[in-house]
Amino acid sequence: MKGSEAERLAQCAECHSRAHNPVRTGIELLAGATHAGAGLLLTVGGDAVKLPGAEDVAEGHEIVKSTAFVFGDDGDVPNNPLPLIVYHGAVAAAAGDAAAAFEDLFRRNGWGGGWRNGIYPFHHYHSNVHEVLGIAAGHATVRFGGEAGRTLDVAAGDAVLIPAGVGHKRLAASDDLLVVGAYPGGERADLMREGAEDRAGIRRRVAAATRPGRDPVAGDGGPMSAHWDAIRPG
Repeated sequence: MKGSEAERLAQCAECHSRAHNPVRTGIELLAGATHAGAGLLLTVGGDAVKLPGAEDVAEGHEIVKSTAFVFGDDGDVPNNPLPLIVYHGAVAAAAGDAAAAFEDLFRRNGWGGGWRNGIYPFHHYHSNVHEVLGIAAGHATVRFGGEAGRTLDVAAGDAVLIPAGVGHKRLAASDDLLVVGAYPGGERADLMREGAEDRAGIRRRVAAATRPGRDPVAGDGGPMSAHWDAIRPG
């Protein structure tokens, strides 16, 4: 990890510490029925920094379990200082039409421009907008953050908030994989692949991507606010 990057993460850790009172540290953030402090694992390349987290509650009443990761610029895939957030069991996939449930959930929280499809089998990212993926059916193994990133498994009911610039690539998936995607305010996403030129321009667009007004899964006061508010632009 480069010195400046380590210093920035340390500053972020200090911001989190001042803002929240953690009860414990760890990889996962688990809310209680009303609230609970927790731990946050941020991963940059091969290094990991644990930061104290905050309340992880959907609009003050639903339990939301999430895990957050941040990926550093690898020189090709820009990634983002804002953490990627995995929401475990964001909807009850076995209870009905999970795709429709995700679309309604995202729409209620101001995320639109939706689609139903899968995940591309090559490293790609969106330089101009943040993205949320809802796994409506099946399961997948996905590499996030480019080649130097991290491989995660997602399954029906899970959702993933992917900051602008963060790479993602499907490594494997079940035949019935169905993904619902959406963007804040229904913005249109570009599609950038590894090896894209104009690296300086790409990074300017990533930095300028508008922060969403509401967490796509939990609305006001959800994990996105807890993890993103301490990370300042620049």
